[in-house]
Amino acid sequence: MAEYLALGLILATAVYFFWTQKFPYELTAMLVLLALVLPWPRGEGRWQGILDYQLAFAGFGSPAVVMITAMFVFGGALVRTGAAEWVGLRLFRAAAGREIFLQLTILTVTTVFSMFVNDTTTVLVFLPLILTICRERNLSPSRYLLFAAYGSLLGGQWTLIGTRSNILISDFYRHNSGEGLGFFDFTVPAAVIFAASAFYLLTIGRRWLPALAGAAVVEENVREYLTEVSVTEGSAVIGKKLEELIWSKRPDLAVVEVMRGSQRLPRWFSLEAEDVLIM
Repeated sequence: MAEYLALGLILATAVYFFWTQKFPYELTAMLVLLALVLPWPRGEGRWQGILDYQLAFAGFGSPAVVMITAMFVFGGALVRTGAAEWVGLRLFRAAAGREIFLQLTILTVTTVFSMFVNDTTTVLVFLPLILTICRERNLSPSRYLLFAAYGSLLGGQWTLIGTRSNILISDFYRHNSGEGLGFFDFTVPAAVIFAASAFYLLTIGRRWLPALAGAAVVEENVREYLTEVSVTEGSAVIGKKLEELIWSKRPDLAVVEVMRGSQRLPRWFSLEAEDVLIM
């Protein structure tokens, strides 16, 4: 009974710190792991944790964990170097002459990108590029954004590293049969699903897409609601975290990102001069 109470207390504490973000997520996760391993008296002179250390740290040697970590590193490299934006923007501009060509290009590019990068990251990378093309050509974003969403989901099924689910299934299969799944074992059924989905989206599905106002309205809304604020020398916010600033708790204002040069900063970093807050 005491073990269940201890586990419940650890989980409740973890939820609290994940919710309040008083510590970085990775630090909270490590503290939870250590709390599960930490020995405490069980009676009869026995000291034992909820988990033994072999089981607790077994995940760090798992091929699935290493592969998922490598997938995020690779995705981060594509985003930070600007390679995804450079290729995507040029392809979108080249296909922007006709609506169906641009829709097909968006669907194909996001699918290919999502074969190797997390689907959420794919959407975050290509969303501003699509809006940029729509502003330049005065197109309605509502006719194109859904193709990026479906492309990011369809691409994750092509390869072993396309989505974390594939990696975990392969790891589970390896533990039970001694042999994991191959890198392209998912490709054939994924290609069939992609072809069927693309046919539907570009024929029947696109007829149901709304034709809203052009990108000029979107651009005007962005100007009204999105702004960048730079931290100046001698500012009172220098050395403070976002959660320590009174105005950051206003219900009508949200800090979307904090940039230091070309790097995106975690919200728990202390602010420095020349940091840029996107609000």
